[in-house]
Amino acid sequence: MKKLLTVSSLLSVLLALVLWSCKKDDSMNPSIEGLAIDNYDIIQLTNDNPDVPVYISFNDDVEIDSVSIRIFPLNGTSPVASNAIRNFIHSSTGRTLVKTPFPFPGAGGPTGVYTIEYTITDKKGKTSTQSYNVHILNNKIQNLCTFPSLPLPAGKNVWVRVTSTQPIAPTEHVYVTGSFEQANGGAGDWTGGVTTFRLNRVGTSNQCFYIALNLTGANEFKFTLGDWGREALGNTGQTPPNSTWNSQATQDFIIYNWRTKPVVNQTIPQVLPAQGIATGNMSVIADVGNNNDVLKYYLVQKGGNLADKSRPMYRIMNGATGTNQLIGSVPKSTTVEYIIVRDNAGVVKKGVNAWGFEVAAKWDGITNPVRITTPFFEGDAGIMSVPAALHIVGGATPNGWNNPTTPAQKFTLVSPGKFEIASLALTSGQAYLLLPIAGGWDPKYGGNGKLGGDIIPQGPDVPSPDVNGNYKITVDFTTGKYTLVKL
Repeated sequence: MKKLLTVSSLLSVLLALVLWSCKKDDSMNPSIEGLAIDNYDIIQLTNDNPDVPVYISFNDDVEIDSVSIRIFPLNGTSPVASNAIRNFIHSSTGRTLVKTPFPFPGAGGPTGVYTIEYTITDKKGKTSTQSYNVHILNNKIQNLCTFPSLPLPAGKNVWVRVTSTQPIAPTEHVYVTGSFEQANGGAGDWTGGVTTFRLNRVGTSNQCFYIALNLTGANEFKFTLGDWGREALGNTGQTPPNSTWNSQATQDFIIYNWRTKPVVNQTIPQVLPAQGIATGNMSVIADVGNNNDVLKYYLVQKGGNLADKSRPMYRIMNGATGTNQLIGSVPKSTTVEYIIVRDNAGVVKKGVNAWGFEVAAKWDGITNPVRITTPFFEGDAGIMSVPAALHIVGGATPNGWNNPTTPAQKFTLVSPGKFEIASLALTSGQAYLLLPIAGGWDPKYGGNGKLGGDIIPQGPDVPSPDVNGNYKITVDFTTGKYTLVKL
């Protein structure tokens, strides 16, 4: 028999809720995608996992009447999503999952930081509200079509359903062609489009088409408007790779463009591998400059054992194509840094920037995922030497473009790879360059930002700040950045 609610038991409820929403649950399967019970975790939403999960836990002695959930943009006042449940029954796992539907990116739910607020109401009407922040990666794709629910015809094992983001005129038709055709009663394979494999139009829709086929895992296929001169194209007009069957009874495809029709560039959400997202962890996305899967990559604590392979990184895909980006996850810590290690047939090297300095990922307490770029690894060809000295010259400086420069225009080396000028007057509307050799123009360093940015070897003139005045100028080759601070 449940006991009556007491002040102490209500406090137990609130404490449990805070612990569940703000502390990592070590017993939880870390591979569960999108689970967030820790501040600034990542929740990734996809068409397969479209709702925001919230886990609620409470003492069995407490009688809960309802739980309501509201999700706000960070610092927002109007919720973009909400849910409420009554007759709250605790699950056998000690927590109950409440799924809250979330809008599509273009319908009010873009990727960003959100506050999840939950209110507990007990049987006596007492309430308590708690909240935590999460990074919601909204990678859902809004379906433009509603397809009929039909049984598969005899001898068929899949409904292939196509949504065309570009309208298809009533006089045009969508066809599927591939290595399956002859086995499905066609005269030959890869015909480019014949009547036997013309898709059915959903009513009078100019975007929605479907067909029943019998496919095997070895089959490959593409879509056309009747011939290879009108082949389906990708989101930027590129020719996509052949498609294969997903072994399910339905398989959906989105066609973004068609050959001979004007290309409309469209963004496809980039779904991150679930293995790189974990409760209580910071995810690290690294651009390693290649998509070679023979090379293996790991996250290793800075100063740790380079042979440590306990935190592997996973390739981020763009459709069927591997990108240059990898993702992995590490425990959240504002004091520990992590580097990328490349394993090439047993030879391990640390990731470095263009000047050979380690590139480290460190959590700032909020950002998730953290993004870094490691274009090189120790010993790679193309790593540049850090200049022994550095000077500034240009119309923004008191000495103009006169070269050699004055002593005031020479930087001080304050630490390996880091140069500073404590104070220099700069004029707005002008530009300047950074030179290793006074009196020389090659090599040179440029940039694009008025108050900071990437150091660009042989780059463009750097635009001066918008406001005249004295500035502290820092050029840091360890980070590959320059910064200006007005004094």
